[in-house]
Amino acid sequence: MRNGLGLGLREHRKVGAKLEPIIGYIGGVKIPPIEHDGYNYLVFKTSGSIAVNKETEIDYLLVGGGGSGASGGWTQGGGGAGGAVFGRESFPLGEFDVEIGAGGVSGAAVSNYGSYSSINLPTPIVAKGGGKGAASSGGENGYPQLGSAQVGEYASGGGGNSNGVNTNTYIGGIGDGVQGKNGGSGVSSSAANPKSSGGGGGYTSAGGNGVNNIGGNGGDGILLTEALAGANHTILSVPESYCGGGGGGAGYGTSPAGGIGKNGGGNGGVRSVTNATHATANTGSGGGGGAASVSGGNGADGICILRWAI
Repeated sequence: MRNGLGLGLREHRKVGAKLEPIIGYIGGVKIPPIEHDGYNYLVFKTSGSIAVNKETEIDYLLVGGGGSGASGGWTQGGGGAGGAVFGRESFPLGEFDVEIGAGGVSGAAVSNYGSYSSINLPTPIVAKGGGKGAASSGGENGYPQLGSAQVGEYASGGGGNSNGVNTNTYIGGIGDGVQGKNGGSGVSSSAANPKSSGGGGGYTSAGGNGVNNIGGNGGDGILLTEALAGANHTILSVPESYCGGGGGGAGYGTSPAGGIGKNGGGNGGVRSVTNATHATANTGSGGGGGAASVSGGNGADGICILRWAI
């Protein structure tokens, strides 16, 4: 619970006869009632806090930060999506922090997990971060589940990489099965070029496996309207969809292609040809997997959307 909002509860309750449910906030943007919708909305794209003036049923969508893809090695797995939790909760009287998880940042032969988001009620609501895509430094062959997240710790698994001149399959990371799914597998071959990595897991489905020179697609996420029925993303100035996995990176043999990121996830790169792309801001989706001489993509920060009936 947070103290010290600019206008405290006691001070707010003196104003007007009608008590508004949420009457103080820091860091969020309030959207007035939408025509034919009947709700007020409060959107957090960065961490902040709220003051609740009376116990109220509030609908919420909370998304954790997405994991990044990586650079270096041969080809790298796509980042896993951050977790999504949504529903309706009774918010008690009080002041509460809203934490927005950061997306993982990609670097040379490095990938990073996404961070959790939370609404710190007496029983906190928590959306997990996404698993990182598998990465490896020069000379390593990689390891099964190198890009994995331990079950229960992160939402989605990162994609497996492919590395070395061998015929191995590198298994993607494991998602928790509730907030996110597994990452896809990467495949190597006995030739240097035809390699590809798995896509990161999404909220709805697992990441795709790499095939020949084509990186696996990211796993599917969710639409805003699936979490908050009737919500209009254009009016709210928020993304339309969330929690998709990043595409896996590819080699540069015959007709190479990086995997496609889903629901805001970044696309995978092609070794020595095309950089991976970053995930779309505030979707909680995973970054695309990179490869040797091309960069990986960053995961996206999360978001929190609250709404209550007027």
